[in-house]
Amino acid sequence: MLCNVAEADPFGPVGGAHFQASKVASSHAVRFVPLVANSQVLCVDEVLESLASAWVALGRNPLIVDAASTSPHVSATSALDLGACVQTFAGSAAYLAAGDLPRRHVDTHGSAARMLTELQRAAPHADTIVVHADATDLARIFKHRQAQPLLMAVDEPESLKQAYAGWKW
Repeated sequence: MLCNVAEADPFGPVGGAHFQASKVASSHAVRFVPLVANSQVLCVDEVLESLASAWVALGRNPLIVDAASTSPHVSATSALDLGACVQTFAGSAAYLAAGDLPRRHVDTHGSAARMLTELQRAAPHADTIVVHADATDLARIFKHRQAQPLLMAVDEPESLKQAYAGWKW
């Protein structure tokens, strides 16, 4: 998995008093983390599980939203209650299969930003929401926000090319 740590550390500071202060200050703030899908990475489930475990280890309550085009679709129940589709695992971590959710939230301006609000309502306990989706969907979802996406790739030229193209989006 590639991540440009020099630009931003998605896990936040992890040292000493600063970590404790940021933990208290961010207890109500939600951190959104875009994760660019890469069709060349076949172990996506393991990547998502590892990210969730890392945030849990840091005392966070992550919601992993698997919204890539190759991900399982969200249940039909989501139209009535998206929160009912959120599955809790590993204590404070949660998962939402949401393969078609980004396209359901596109408005007349091409933005799917309201999806982030819906995710917050669906999992009010989550303080970190990881949105794994295709680059084009992430561009719609994070259209009005500054976001520094996480990239993943395997050691193959096509995979690296896809990761770079996703970052450029």
